[in-house]
Amino acid sequence: MFDASAPGLLPDAIALPFNLVAPPSKGIDRLVPSWHPILRLQPLPSGEMGQMLVDAAIAARTQRPERAVELLALLQDTRDVEILTAAGTICLLMRDATVARPFFRRALERDPKSFRAALGMGSTALMQRDVDTAARAFGEARSLTKDKDERGYLSAAIVELNKAHFVMKGTY
Repeated sequence: MFDASAPGLLPDAIALPFNLVAPPSKGIDRLVPSWHPILRLQPLPSGEMGQMLVDAAIAARTQRPERAVELLALLQDTRDVEILTAAGTICLLMRDATVARPFFRRALERDPKSFRAALGMGSTALMQRDVDTAARAFGEARSLTKDKDERGYLSAAIVELNKAHFVMKGTY
């Protein structure tokens, strides 16, 4: 899990495979991924919803997941894709894929071209160890961005997931 936050901005988080099937090697090179995720902090939305997101993010960071979930539940029916993806991302900060997934799913239903929602679906699938779904969602996210660095780390993640899928299938 990779995450970043700063005062006055919405946090960002993503779950990515980290050398899932890397062969044993000597030295620190084994601990350094060949890709580097890009986390983009977004401005806070104005108004009551923005304040609820701020309060939920604070609750998530201070290890009060029940408070964060309570606040985020108030946002679940919004039609605003940015609010939905921000709520899902806050759930990722809490390492709670089960609560995050519906937010990202609703965001994708409202905007099938939402990069952040597709990325969130991939992260939640990976956290739930659903390698196939994670690879498909990261593939969809990769197709939704023109940023070469984002495409690069998503391609690397998909390769890692495909290796894991192959190894997992081969061990049965």
